[in-house]
Amino acid sequence: MKKTVNKLKDLVAKHDNLLKNIISADECNFYYKDWIVLLAVDKALKLSRGFISEINAKNHTVCMILLRTQIDLLLRMFALGLVRDSEGLAKKMLYDNERPLEKTKDIYGRFLTNNYILKIFSNEFNTDILKKMYKKTSGFIHFSNDSINHIIKCIDNEKQELDFIVSEIDSNISEEVYINCVDCFIKVTKYFFLILEGWLFTKTNPKESQKIKKYHKEIKTNRNNNKRKNRKRKNLRKKK
Repeated sequence: MKKTVNKLKDLVAKHDNLLKNIISADECNFYYKDWIVLLAVDKALKLSRGFISEINAKNHTVCMILLRTQIDLLLRMFALGLVRDSEGLAKKMLYDNERPLEKTKDIYGRFLTNNYILKIFSNEFNTDILKKMYKKTSGFIHFSNDSINHIIKCIDNEKQELDFIVSEIDSNISEEVYINCVDCFIKVTKYFFLILEGWLFTKTNPKESQKIKKYHKEIKTNRNNNKRKNRKRKNLRKKK
């Protein structure tokens, strides 16, 4: 297992350089989506550290919950590429605390629910791996058969006896299960990097970066126009 955990550690160490490249791209111009990237990488690093710590502590339950959180983070980053106005959605994600994704429609007019994003992700990358991981890890967020199996030590049907374990660690979980859990976290992290690299490409591609600058220019123009309208209204009221 140590070898697999070291693979994850090596992968996690790559966050730093990728983030620096994103921040310095496009002459260091900083957009709403850069804020999302900054927050996402910060969260990913903390989740990864916690995950590795809990793997070493043999706490499989917490590892699965952290894996689910990492999947949620990936889905939100992926969703930014499903709308016409990714900067507008990034701004909503920063300032709207009322679950803006679920109230937003993609380019096909479908609401960005977790299940829908999962479906599009699976089609985009031609894999069902994330769907399976999402379903499996959800069983550790809520109560499920997996939760029950984690605490059962022995069932004797003849004697009608049941032995169970309630403890701080999952001592009855095999090393193979832990290795599989780490492999899943590695897969999710690699997909997360693909999303970040996509944003880096956008920022370093002149045509794409010009679209973002145009968007911010339009926002500034509209804001200034609204200020002028408000001044005119105030002046009219004073004259009356």
